[in-house]
Amino acid sequence: KNCGHSDYLSMASMDEHIEAYKQIRAQQNTERKKLREECLESVSDVCSTMLHGVRGGVAKIYTNQKKIKDATLELQQASTQFNTKVERWVKKYNALNGSLRGLGDIRHWAQAMKSDLLEISENLEEIVDFKKQQLDKNEQKNNDDDNEDDDDVKERVLFRLLQHNFQ
Repeated sequence: KNCGHSDYLSMASMDEHIEAYKQIRAQQNTERKKLREECLESVSDVCSTMLHGVRGGVAKIYTNQKKIKDATLELQQASTQFNTKVERWVKKYNALNGSLRGLGDIRHWAQAMKSDLLEISENLEEIVDFKKQQLDKNEQKNNDDDNEDDDDVKERVLFRLLQHNFQ
């Protein structure tokens, strides 16, 4: 019976070992499940954090793109306004430049007028001198001869003035 008792003890001890093994195994499974859940939760948190960061970055990029687009539109409008102003200034400059050229033409015309008036003045002075000479001669001659000379002088003066105006 000693052999049987020892077998019984060995069986009991084996059953205890098996039971202890099952308990350890159940504990390990529980711990593994807990660790797996913690790991999945951590991975989920990391992914969530990363996605949140990516979403924040994407949102920031979108906001920056919108700001750049708005600034570009504003710059285009300012450039268009600037070009319009430049075109107006160029037109005004060209008009002023043309006016200044016209002033040169006016100066030339004024010089020509001055020259013509001086010539007319000289002609009138010659006429006056000639008239004085005629008056002096007229005092010496008869009245009839005087009238004929005056008509000749008038005709010559008119002829010279007409000649000058048509040149």
